[in-house]
Amino acid sequence: MASAKVADWNFPHIKDAEPIGEDDRELVADVRAVLEKHGALSRFGLALLHQHFPVGTDEVLCEEVDTGKRILTSVVAKRSTSEQEPHTPTLWDLRANEPVVLCRCKDYGNGHSHWPS
Repeated sequence: MASAKVADWNFPHIKDAEPIGEDDRELVADVRAVLEKHGALSRFGLALLHQHFPVGTDEVLCEEVDTGKRILTSVVAKRSTSEQEPHTPTLWDLRANEPVVLCRCKDYGNGHSHWPS
């Protein structure tokens, strides 16, 4: 699925982002029901959209993994550069008509994924 370009990263700062709470019980149940209906419970979940620092509209987060040390780090990369490499999108913004990729993993096809530093 092709992704639209990011219009903006207008997400709340992590200190201001409200995680799932008691008032979201019905919302979460509805999302779960839709995922179950489509057989996608093991493919998709929920993420708290937030930011720690500004990310440009020409940038995307890329996951960098050290499997030996069991460390996962998100790094910022230029969107155009990261799109040229084989990758797996892992986080989408659904505010636009088409899903917008916010984060991706570089895939080397050898049992793990990471983004080169």
